[in-house]
Amino acid sequence: MRLLITGASRGLGRAMALRLARPGAQLALCASAPSPELESIAAECVAAGATVLALTGDLSLPEVPQQLIDGAVGRFGGLDGVVSNAGISISWTPPPSSARL
Repeated sequence: MRLLITGASRGLGRAMALRLARPGAQLALCASAPSPELESIAAECVAAGATVLALTGDLSLPEVPQQLIDGAVGRFGGLDGVVSNAGISISWTPPPSSARL
């Protein structure tokens, strides 16, 4: 099983990475930036027997998703799935007409 998991450093992404980590699993764990949390989950997955590639990138940038996939495919020779779990915050102001709702 070769998976790329975005938002893997905490919360649901971290829980999924731990659940999927086992001998033979190849996990590309992605976070928005290098962090102790990403290093920790990577080490825990390795301890469970998985092969791990830790990747970072800002998924709000259009080129980053392909870069993450390319990194994982380059390391593992392909992917069997992607867990798209990253949260992206985008500033938005509702139009004035929505105030009546």
